[in-house]
Amino acid sequence: MAIYIEIEKVKDVNDSVEYKFGLLNDNYGVLTINKTSGEVIMLEPMESDKKKNHFARAAHKVKQHWKEGKLPNKTCWAS
Repeated sequence: MAIYIEIEKVKDVNDSVEYKFGLLNDNYGVLTINKTSGEVIMLEPMESDKKKNHFARAAHKVKQHWKEGKLPNKTCWAS
């Protein structure tokens, strides 16, 4: 089964960036990443993400970008 998770920047403030993440519909969750530490926290879960698998994938992708030194406006997880 293929998975495609859209990840889009919502807010960029002094020490963190918020992203919405979700499938190709209007069911989105929100996560934030600390620009200094790279810690990722879920602010709002996706309704359909009971096991938090989509959050984990989105968080991994955002953290990967953080390690590369850039937090893009849009990215995705595809597998």
